Amino acid sequence: MSTLVTKKPVKLPVPMNALRATLVEPVVVIESKESRLKPRHSVAKRKGAHLYTIQVGAYKTKAYARKLERSLQKKGYDAFVTRSGKNIYRVQIDRFDRKEDAVKMAQRIRSKEKLKNFVTRL
Repeated sequence: MSTLVTKKPVKLPVPMNALRATLVEPVVVIESKESRLKPRHSVAKRKGAHLYTIQVGAYKTKAYARKLERSLQKKGYDAFVTRSGKNIYRVQIDRFDRKEDAVKMAQRIRSKEKLKNFVTRL
């Protein structure tokens, strides 16, 4: 007599790194030469004046920075991305002539959007 043996499905172990991985589709950004040459945000700088901005994020990849930038722009903020010399993409909001104005806006962003941030100079 032959007996039928049913096999249980085998579960493969999941690597620990897979639990921390974030799946993101790559974002393709195509810019023309003209858009790179024109300043995206024109601000008249006065001699000796410092401009302040609110930094809300810093990322190693441009895609993550652009994602946060678009999210903030949809909410009505003047968000933009800058790149440091060490290829860190910083997400910043607005430009202010006075530090006090930037601090007030930073507090509103912290309470309303629940984003950690700080005021820095441009």
